[in-house]
Amino acid sequence: MNRTKRITLVLLAAALLICAAAATTAFWRGQITTENILTFGSLKLALRQTTLSGQTELPVTDQTPFNITSHNGVSRIVRVENLCDHPMYVRVSLKMAGATANGVTFDAGGLVSYAINDEDWVYENGWYYYKTALGPHTTSEELMTKVIFDDISKITSDYPGGSFDLTVNAQAVQSENNAADPRSASGWPAD
Repeated sequence: MNRTKRITLVLLAAALLICAAAATTAFWRGQITTENILTFGSLKLALRQTTLSGQTELPVTDQTPFNITSHNGVSRIVRVENLCDHPMYVRVSLKMAGATANGVTFDAGGLVSYAINDEDWVYENGWYYYKTALGPHTTSEELMTKVIFDDISKITSDYPGGSFDLTVNAQAVQSENNAADPRSASGWPAD
């Protein structure tokens, strides 16, 4: 093999190696541009529970008893107040617990019903959702106006000297840049 052919073969081999290296480098250095949007904020809400005394609303305290002798129900008004500068979606759950005179607790949800404002609130999967975003520094319409003990004679005979406790839980998520319906909004804590 003459010298010219050898140089040509060496140059050809070198060119192939350079092409292979360039293709490998291009593969290893491929880039893609992404955009990540992070949103931080702070939501703050307050539950407002009141009861009627005559025509006057009074705040509910731990010492506010349920007088279950009335067939008309017990006044309990629940609202949610938005304490921040942004609109929010809110949802509320209600849980009634009972305790016998001996202190044995039980789920009393089957013994009560609630006078719910279904014009402004909708129920789904254990939660009452306020139908619209609650504006900054505003208070919702009432979720409920009273607790109704469905079978007072059963309650007084089965649980004499017992007590009842209503637990109200409220949660909020941002409504800005979220779904149009609070029930399908993103960000609700897992139950």
